[in-house]
Amino acid sequence: MSDGMEELARRLVVGRKSDGRSVYDEAAKAELVAACGRPSASVLRLARECGVNANQRSRWDLRAMLVALPKAKTVEDFEALLPWRLEPTERCSADGTWRKGAVC
Repeated sequence: MSDGMEELARRLVVGRKSDGRSVYDEAAKAELVAACGRPSASVLRLARECGVNANQRSRWDLRAMLVALPKAKTVEDFEALLPWRLEPTERCSADGTWRKGAVC
C-alpha cells in the first residue's frame, strides 16, 4: 500500500454509529472516489486498501454523480459522469446527424 493510501485509510473512518456502522469523512470519501476514477485504478484493490467494501464505494460514486448531474451542461459534462468512457467514434457528429454505430 502506498503512503498516500495509508494516510487516506487513516482519515476515512471518523467514528462508529450505535449499530456498528462506520461514519466516514466526506473529504476522504471524495478523495477515494476520485482515486478510483483514474484510468489505471483498480476499484476493488483501492477499496480493500482503505478497508471499505467495494459496494459501499460504488454507492458513494453514484451519490457523487447524482449531485453533479444538475450541473452538467454539455455532452462532455455528462460523459465525464459516466463510469465508462465512450470512444470518440461512437458519438454523434456535431451537426446532430446519426452515424453508423453511434451511441447517442
